[in-house]
Amino acid sequence: MTNPNPSHPQTAPKRRGARRRWLARGAGLLVALGVVAGVVFAIAPRPVPVDVVEAANGPLAITVQDDGKTRLRDRTIVSTPVAGRVSRVTLRPGDEIREGQIITHVVPQLPALVDERSLAEAEARAQATTASVGQARANIDRAKTALELAKTDAARARELHAAGAIPKSELDRQVAEERLRAADLSAAEFGLLVARNEDNLAKIVLGKGRPAKGAKPEPGASIDIPSPIRGVVLRVHQESDAVLGPGAPLVELGDPGSMEVVVDVLTADAVRIKPGQAATISGWGGADLHAHVRRVEPAAMTKLSSLGVEEQRVNVLLDLQDPRERWLALGDGFRVEASIVVDQHDDALLVPIGALFARDGARRVFVVGADGRASERTVSVAAQGLTQAVIAEGLAAGDRVVLHPSDRIQPGVRVAPRAQP
Repeated sequence: MTNPNPSHPQTAPKRRGARRRWLARGAGLLVALGVVAGVVFAIAPRPVPVDVVEAANGPLAITVQDDGKTRLRDRTIVSTPVAGRVSRVTLRPGDEIREGQIITHVVPQLPALVDERSLAEAEARAQATTASVGQARANIDRAKTALELAKTDAARARELHAAGAIPKSELDRQVAEERLRAADLSAAEFGLLVARNEDNLAKIVLGKGRPAKGAKPEPGASIDIPSPIRGVVLRVHQESDAVLGPGAPLVELGDPGSMEVVVDVLTADAVRIKPGQAATISGWGGADLHAHVRRVEPAAMTKLSSLGVEEQRVNVLLDLQDPRERWLALGDGFRVEASIVVDQHDDALLVPIGALFARDGARRVFVVGADGRASERTVSVAAQGLTQAVIAEGLAAGDRVVLHPSDRIQPGVRVAPRAQP
């Protein structure tokens, strides 16, 4: 076979070697470019994943929430009118009772008997006081006689002094004597009054200490204790028969239809609560109930919180609005949860409170733009609830804000919204 290019036998191998060298250089360049691209990608800032929510218009109710307790507004404690033996009370808590229904009976206690020695002392004291009355009357008679004589002497002295028969000093002595006798008569009259009072007291003591022979309490002498109201029995303070003093509590009655809720709130919240505001009662074991504020008590009280911190609290009284059939199982002293509406916005621009943060004394949010970058914006908050805030200025409906922004979120940083569940 003949050589097609006999004059250059080494040209083809040289071309193949050059081609291989260029291929090796190209591969090295591609590797270098890949390394550079990897480094650039590694050091380039990545979008920060964030939770994004849209500002939207909607209703918002600002509420004050706290624990409360139910109680019957109309309640009465029936007590013993006099000291004596009270019969057994057969009523039990929860029993209905009519107005005028007899609760129990009380037999008045007999006066305490005295022994012979005390009786003798009482009789002697009574005789002595009777004698004192007679003595006081005798003193009055003597004082009257002395006063009449003094008046006669004073009148005679005035006549003699006018005639110049006696000096002025003698007249003054007779006039002073008349005044002294008048004072003695007044003292004697007061003495008679004291003696009479002591005599009456001694006779009263003697009368109580001297029971009539064979005197016994009659069975029908007991006093009936009726119910003053129509309602139910809340508590029975004295079940068995016993001897009680006057004013001892027997039973506690109440009208179950006069249920109210007492909620003690912080004074900072109480200033925003007004009579007539709506409230919701929950957490009592049944369906939520509607109520309204009847009164905010004017005086605060000091209570310890669960952490041992002293707090100033005020009682807020709520009246239930639902029919009684809805809360028949709700009794006196039950724990409830109350939510009182202190402010109402029917159509406001709302954002979650978690999107707000403070900086330089202003409220701000991070807004995600169309380019995916975050920008900081100052907003004006008109009202704030438990989870949402009303924005007055600084945002528009549809603006996307960052929820719970971290320190990695700064103006101009690219963000990547997370998928909402």
